[in-house]
Amino acid sequence: MTVLENIAQATRTAPHRVSVLHEGSRYTYAELSSFIERLGAGLRQCGIRRRERIALLLPNCPEYVGCYLGVTSIGAIAVSLNPALNSEEIAFILDDTNASAVITNPEGARKISSPMRQRLEVIVCGGGDEQGYSLQRWLENDASMAPLALPQESEETAILYTSGTSGFPKGVTLSHGNVSFVTETIARCCNTTAEDRLLLAVPASHCYGQNLVMNHALRAAATLVLVQGFDPERVASAVEREQVTMFFGVPTMYALLLKSRIAPHRMRSLRYCHSGAAPLDEQVAREWQSRYGVPIHQGYGLTECSPLTCYNFFPDRWPASVGRPLAGVQLRIVDDAGAKAGLGEIGEILVHGPNVMMGYWDSAIQSGCAPATAAFTTNSETSISWTAART
Repeated sequence: MTVLENIAQATRTAPHRVSVLHEGSRYTYAELSSFIERLGAGLRQCGIRRRERIALLLPNCPEYVGCYLGVTSIGAIAVSLNPALNSEEIAFILDDTNASAVITNPEGARKISSPMRQRLEVIVCGGGDEQGYSLQRWLENDASMAPLALPQESEETAILYTSGTSGFPKGVTLSHGNVSFVTETIARCCNTTAEDRLLLAVPASHCYGQNLVMNHALRAAATLVLVQGFDPERVASAVEREQVTMFFGVPTMYALLLKSRIAPHRMRSLRYCHSGAAPLDEQVAREWQSRYGVPIHQGYGLTECSPLTCYNFFPDRWPASVGRPLAGVQLRIVDDAGAKAGLGEIGEILVHGPNVMMGYWDSAIQSGCAPATAAFTTNSETSISWTAART
């Protein structure tokens, strides 16, 4: 079952359950579902077809959630852009994916160059007119168009750019199946239920925030609590005010929260914490658990793996470990000759499983293709340099 199917089910069974919380504003699953339908209708009336690329240049906000889902609901592909990117970086990704439209805010609209505006639609949240189409006006399009069949798990859902080890950024193409596997797996690892509230303080434009937090929360029909930009006091206030139960962060966030000496009673609603994107210092992990009474779980992954490959179920026993491969995922570490690497030897981690991307988006292949044609370099296995070690 995909994230979209879960939202449809949550809307049928619990339409008034809160799906998204942001700065005091609440959006139910019924309201989120309505937004998705109206955006999908607007895209189709604008001529957007399946597999066309729609860029999202937005911070963590309810519009990002609704637009991501609205784009994918009609079989189009959501291209996530970090709002911190400069104009040149944005232009590169828009050109590389041959995006048909970009949904952004007034700040993001100012970063889109005139040449780009001549070939794509610019849809602006909280703005419009000279900057582009107003999203609000756009959502007023007739939403009664006959619904399309939901995308299949084999179809593309998102392109996320990763700098990799060298050269230009690469567009990682993920399928609905990739996202579905990871969100279902992390929900099972965390025992996530519809009663949970997950805090999204890392960027939704990053694979970690997009899949392990946003899509994970919606997959479980839970509540997503959004925070724009990391600030220890802002995070603590959101946890305390909204009674957040699950926090996903990066090591620097945990270190800064500890340094800020946030009072333990303000974080007492937390039942689960997760750290990703970089190794977590063991001392930080131990201090966090001592102060707040909740261990920090870790895993290992990369954007090319949607992004999770390993998970540590026992942070109390092995606080510095990324754990073992997920069920259904195979890992092996090899040397330059492709032979199994010994303990402590430098090698490559090879990953095989339903979490591995469809491939890198390839602008060289895409040139000459029709705008609605997806193009990527297929890849059933991905790798990254690492050191062989016990877990």
